[in-house]
Amino acid sequence: MIHLPPIVPPEWPLSDGVVTLRALAPQDIAPLHSNLADMAVREFMSIPLDQTVEGTARYVTTRAKAMEDGTDASFAVTDALTGELLGTIGVERSCDDPAIGSIGYWLFASARGRGVATRAVRLLTAWAFAALALARIQITVHERNSASQRVAEKNGYVREGVMRSIAEQHGARVDLVMFARLADDPAPEDVDQ
Repeated sequence: MIHLPPIVPPEWPLSDGVVTLRALAPQDIAPLHSNLADMAVREFMSIPLDQTVEGTARYVTTRAKAMEDGTDASFAVTDALTGELLGTIGVERSCDDPAIGSIGYWLFASARGRGVATRAVRLLTAWAFAALALARIQITVHERNSASQRVAEKNGYVREGVMRSIAEQHGARVDLVMFARLADDPAPEDVDQ
C-alpha cells in the first residue's frame, strides 16, 4: 500500500471574489440535505435516494474530520459576497498513486448556469496542483451530464474517453466520461465563465 502524504488545508479563504471555497460546517447540513431531492443530483450522483438528514450529517462530519486528518479536502462552495451555500467540491488523492487527484462536485439547482461550477473547479484545480504537488487531476462525469463536461473543458481538462459501465448508480451500471489535466498543461487563458 502506498503511503499518501497528508493534505494540508489551504490558507482560507480560496476565493476569486465571486465564489469562495471554505470548510464544510454543521450549518451546511440542512441546505445540503434539502437539495438532495433535485432530479439532477439523483440522476448523476450515487447519493442514496433515501438519504436521511442523519446520513447528510454523517457526510459533513466525515468530510470535515477527513480535512482535519489530512486525508481529504472537501469544501463548501459559497457566494463570496453573501456567504450563501451553493454546493460542494472536493479533491482526493488516488490510493494507487499520490501524484494523481480526482475532483468531484455538485451544485444546487439555483447555482447552476451562472459559472459557479467553472469558478469552483478553477479555484480547486489551481490550489491542488500547487499545494498537493499533483501531476494529474481527473474529473469523471456521467455521460449524459453535458453541463459538467463543459465545466471540465472550460478549465482546460481534456476529454480522454468514455469508461463503459464503470460505476453503479441506484442499481444500474453507468458510463462515465474521463477528463484530465496535467500539471504542465496550460491553464485556460480566459476567465469567461
